[in-house]
Amino acid sequence: MKMCPSAWIFVLLLLEAMFPIAIGNMENLVLTTLDQSPDLIPEISEDELQLLQSKNHRSKEKAGKSMGHGNTPLNRIHHSHGTAQKPILTYCTMNNLFCLASNYSKYVPPIDTTKKEGIKPLDVSIGFDNFEILKIDDRDFTVEINAYLIVKWRDTRVIIDFAQLYPDGVVPNEDLLGAPDWIPVELEMVSKLWLPDSEILRLKGFHSLSVLERLQGLWMSVRHEVLYVVATRIRFMCPMNYAKFPIDIQTCKFQIGSFNYDNTKMRYHTYYLPKLPNATESILDFEVHIKPLLPTERYYLPQETGNYSVAGFRMVMERKISHYVITYYLPSGLFVVVSWASFLIPADDIQGRMALLVTLFLVLVNIFNAITTNSPKADGLNALQAWIITCIFFVFGALLEYSVILLQLKLHSIQKCANDINGASASNGTLSVKVLRKNQMVARFDLVCLVFFPLLFLLFTSVYCLVMII
Repeated sequence: MKMCPSAWIFVLLLLEAMFPIAIGNMENLVLTTLDQSPDLIPEISEDELQLLQSKNHRSKEKAGKSMGHGNTPLNRIHHSHGTAQKPILTYCTMNNLFCLASNYSKYVPPIDTTKKEGIKPLDVSIGFDNFEILKIDDRDFTVEINAYLIVKWRDTRVIIDFAQLYPDGVVPNEDLLGAPDWIPVELEMVSKLWLPDSEILRLKGFHSLSVLERLQGLWMSVRHEVLYVVATRIRFMCPMNYAKFPIDIQTCKFQIGSFNYDNTKMRYHTYYLPKLPNATESILDFEVHIKPLLPTERYYLPQETGNYSVAGFRMVMERKISHYVITYYLPSGLFVVVSWASFLIPADDIQGRMALLVTLFLVLVNIFNAITTNSPKADGLNALQAWIITCIFFVFGALLEYSVILLQLKLHSIQKCANDINGASASNGTLSVKVLRKNQMVARFDLVCLVFFPLLFLLFTSVYCLVMII
């Protein structure tokens, strides 16, 4: 069936609105066929032919602008010698502002190898935003955090259309551009760009957070800088020493660096430290302070592959001691003080004195068992266990002192019975004097212990506090 020429033009215009790229190629084919074999195309009027030619001319002009004509970086870079060929673009952003050439490889880092003095290391900057500490696990020696992980680097292989940003054709020098104005880019470009091969030392878990989709963003600047942000949940190891628990201060290092490239090819920097306090501070057992890494902590040495640069921060965690003072230190200290009241109870009141001391002893043993079960593991005894054991020994000392008194009373009673059996008799006055001397000796011994025990406990408390503070 033969179609009239006007119908041909109408179909081409309709399809062009739906598929502009494909129809543009079809128009080129029609015009080429008209030039070479006019008999193959139905008769077209002169006005319709001029319409096709004008549309084809405009499409070529538009393509020329997007491919680097005019005062674009592509024109400046690839036409500086007048004979260089234009690169073939494989991907561009929706606004055609940032493009990647066909020879771009996302597996090759943008390291500058054109310097005469040698390879210039690529600078990768690391930052942390919206930082929250979720959990500090004493038993598992781990720290779990939520953060926006910010990674920034420069990729000069990205082709930028400066004609859109500077329509007047005057493009300032990159050194005069000042701080970068970040331009958001669609996330489809993430899979096509080179991303730093970062690793986190002592990592135990890494998860990207998502709601409806993965929480991430990509920005670029006219200085060829790339900014990639991803919302993460990170769990990493933190070696801890619990010898001074609960008066301990722990230091955890978060270090991130390149997995494959040493510091001669890639250098990591920390340009944005986490900010505290955060919403979870009230439920943590520590007061956390964020500090930069020490100079000796900004690199690490694997076995054979060289010196690697790392970035990150230090978490200085000081345990909140008020809970332990109220729950353990204060009650156990008061139990020791109460045990000194046994020195004021008459020695012949065996039930009252023994009941007090044995009860206090068993309570302190029960507290020690609870601390051993709930406190983190340490090499030997930690500071809290040492305190409770010392309190147990003070109560045990009071119990031992009363046992010595009972032993003396027992020996005196045995001697008295032996004298009665042997028929030795004594006057009432002599017996009263002996009993009085015995009671004075017991009272004097209790008084000495009443002075000695508090002084010894005060000395122990002072030494304990000094050792924990140092």
